[in-house]
Amino acid sequence: SYYEQGINYSELTPSQRINILYASIHMPIDFKKGNDVSKYLPALEKYTYQSKIYKHKSIEKAKEETNQFMKTFTQ
Repeated sequence: SYYEQGINYSELTPSQRINILYASIHMPIDFKKGNDVSKYLPALEKYTYQSKIYKHKSIEKAKEETNQFMKTFTQ
């Protein structure tokens, strides 16, 4: 996986970025259905944060938005 290889978001191909976007949409749905998505969360958190920085968000804003998104998986 990109995460296991330590690849940063900025180095991913457009297709790989789309895969991460897809995961960010569907993983909360899977979680709410009762599926265990815990093994994917570290990678999703990393790439969610890095994607926000890549899209020119401030570090503080990126952290805030990432933390808010990750709360989806604790409810």
